[in-house]
Amino acid sequence: SWILSTSEHCLKGALNLGADPKRSSVVYAGIDLKVFRPNLDGNSYRKKIGVPLNGVVVSILGLALRQKVDTFLEALNLLGVGNQVYFLVGGVGEDFDYLKEKVEKLGMNRVKLLGFVSEEDLPSFYASTDILVASPKTIVECMGQSIKEAMACGKTPVVANIGGGPEAVSNMENGLLFEPGNSQALADALHLLINGSSWKRVGKNGSIKAGNYC
Repeated sequence: SWILSTSEHCLKGALNLGADPKRSSVVYAGIDLKVFRPNLDGNSYRKKIGVPLNGVVVSILGLALRQKVDTFLEALNLLGVGNQVYFLVGGVGEDFDYLKEKVEKLGMNRVKLLGFVSEEDLPSFYASTDILVASPKTIVECMGQSIKEAMACGKTPVVANIGGGPEAVSNMENGLLFEPGNSQALADALHLLINGSSWKRVGKNGSIKAGNYC
């Protein structure tokens, strides 16, 4: 038998458990570059969810861990950006009601809770986004598809430096890395991108890197 891993990080885990290095290799999960590509129209999706066309949009997918949700919301509070920055949260789960209650309690009226984002809507979701925050559920996560899909659409990923995600991101070249669970580090990364408008350059580099995963 042969062991295939979708990241170097997870391959190391398999080797630590006794897998034969001579019968193990990495094959990154692919993405469809015909579906996820730069220059898709995101304006229709923005209109649909009530986000101004000239606003800066920061997004996150998945509500698997309360800590992940808290880190994101705390970072938004620390960010203190202007009224033209909006935040999209896509996903459902047991913490959705908790998130909704916390958003209302903090008066975060520029946070849009989208609920479930269908596979059909994913390209439009990414197209409407400028920056995607990706935080793995656990240290054993190999590499989230959302990182590669967002990059393929020319969007800038801000990725927690844990699991296999950092393998797709060279810091400040095609994305940014931040310390997992550190809301201040996430806020600093977002502030750097938003105020410097460097997400456009970094996002362009990401779309080139995404070609490695087709």
